[in-house]
Amino acid sequence: MVYEPNLAIGLICTHHIITRSLDVAIEHCRKSLSSDGLDETSKRGFIDYIECIKTVLTTHHHLETQMVFPYFRDKIPDLPVDKLNKEHGQIGMHLIKFDDIIPDLKGDPLISSLKQLNEALTGINDIWHPHIDVEEIYLTVEKIGNLLDEDEMIKLIESYRKFSMERYTPDYLVIPFQFYNLPPAQREIWAQELPENTQKHISDEWKDKWLPMADFLYHDVE
Repeated sequence: MVYEPNLAIGLICTHHIITRSLDVAIEHCRKSLSSDGLDETSKRGFIDYIECIKTVLTTHHHLETQMVFPYFRDKIPDLPVDKLNKEHGQIGMHLIKFDDIIPDLKGDPLISSLKQLNEALTGINDIWHPHIDVEEIYLTVEKIGNLLDEDEMIKLIESYRKFSMERYTPDYLVIPFQFYNLPPAQREIWAQELPENTQKHISDEWKDKWLPMADFLYHDVE
């Protein structure tokens, strides 16, 4: 029997968030390079968006490396943990470059900084797709549902949620970034893992802070 909720759903939703945000960021980089730089009207929102990509991707990989993979290594013996962790490290080497690139973008960004960002994002993207393809072969909703009873599932989901929420800073940017990089149907599922009243925070008191990112989010954002 496959139980609901299922922690694989949260992992897959996070994959979708990261996949879409990488696509959007790469497209905007290339568009900006072809027009000789970042548009000032969208610059702040784009930089916030890039910082959120770094935070969400880093948190997701730390969660998998520190909690998910160790737990499932013995339960799913074929799970290629060492390969996946090595790829986390390779992606991390590209993410480290953001630490130098982002301050440059916040100032008077040079085309060279935008080129470096595009190269880092493209490097991540090239590793990302085959990486998650492997994860989603082994960490399926059905397989995990059959491995864990309901109590253990809920316990793990809560521990994963706590781990991630402690690292989603600033929450007023990172959580809306995730929420609106999912299509509405998936958004409703993912939102079930958010703390109480978070959706109200997104639509009310946080809105002025994340709204500069709106051009890069799903177009149903209000």
